Amino acid sequence: MRARTGDGVEQARSFSAAVLMSCMFFGLGASVPFLPRWLETERGFSGVQIGVVLSGAQLLRLVVGPLLGGWADRFKDRRTPLRWLSLMALAAYCLFAFSTSFLAMAALSFCAASAISAIIPLAEGGALRASKNGGWPFGLARSIGSACYILGSVAVGYHISAHGPGVAIWWLISGVALAAGFLWLLAPSDPALIEAGPRGHWRDTARVLLRSRRLILALLAAGLIQAAHAFYYGFSTLVWRTQGLEASTIGWLWACGTLTEIGFFLAMSRGERRFAPEWLVMAGGAGAVIRWGCMSLAPPLAALWPLQTLHALTFAACHLGAMRIVYEEIPEGQAGFAGALYGAVSGGTLLGLAILSSGWLYQSFGFGGYLAMSGLAALGLAFSVPLVARVLSRPGLPH
Repeated sequence: MRARTGDGVEQARSFSAAVLMSCMFFGLGASVPFLPRWLETERGFSGVQIGVVLSGAQLLRLVVGPLLGGWADRFKDRRTPLRWLSLMALAAYCLFAFSTSFLAMAALSFCAASAISAIIPLAEGGALRASKNGGWPFGLARSIGSACYILGSVAVGYHISAHGPGVAIWWLISGVALAAGFLWLLAPSDPALIEAGPRGHWRDTARVLLRSRRLILALLAAGLIQAAHAFYYGFSTLVWRTQGLEASTIGWLWACGTLTEIGFFLAMSRGERRFAPEWLVMAGGAGAVIRWGCMSLAPPLAALWPLQTLHALTFAACHLGAMRIVYEEIPEGQAGFAGALYGAVSGGTLLGLAILSSGWLYQSFGFGGYLAMSGLAALGLAFSVPLVARVLSRPGLPH
């Protein structure tokens, strides 16, 4: 394939990032809603054990994530670290599927999730930077990946209803295998994935972080708001099953949340720059307080649908706002480290601690565990207030 120049290169990079995210989210659409049920029914794990298996990688992600991101920054061609990370995740999940030991499964989950948690920020960062240089709007690339998440969650819900929860782990493996195959088949002459800019050292990024009050506040606010999804990610399927909801219905509930996420990203693909990212983070916090507070009341199915639409705020708005702040504050040469740092906070240590505690909350309070998540989101909302105050104090910034 001939080398592309100008906008064609950026569009190719947007396309490749979208395909990579699509493959990963296709598999995660099965694992996030249904893997806890497989661990409970097929492996006999308790709520606390499920929490440990799901949270291991997140708890150490604050260390492992930036290390992997900094390692990725050493390569000019981002395909190289992505290829090896995808193989690491694939091998770990294949061994995970056949293991019955709690300790072995916790270790394998850590390896696989660590690799995936490095892949997704690199793909998202590539899509975000390409969008600024003539590629697809970030919202379009990200929404394609989210659409594949819906396909995964709905399809696997129906298959689980027919064949049992064991389908979930093999669906996850198939998504990771598709991602690995795509990465290894990319032609060497076609630099479709983002290449690094002038590379810097992780210490340079650390200095930026320590000097930027805006970045610190954004990481804290977004980290807490995203961590408030922990009970939903880990145990919503289990508590909904206690209400008698079928696996297929649960798959559609997850799809409903992701559909609104897609709608938000598509809408923002044209008007994203009209809003300061600080406002997006605050909107996510406000939506999370409402969403999880209402979910703690064990609402009926009719009320779950509108609550799921708040995912557009609790995840999508907060995620987009935080991503923009991170990549505005940190130079492109440290993009891998920057994305990993954001992921380590927003989907890492804070989320891991919240998932770990969610296992105990699920065993002790059932639906009541969501109330703790509402409190966590309120704390994140509080950190977003000084972020927005900065915007209001500077008329030159978009409101």
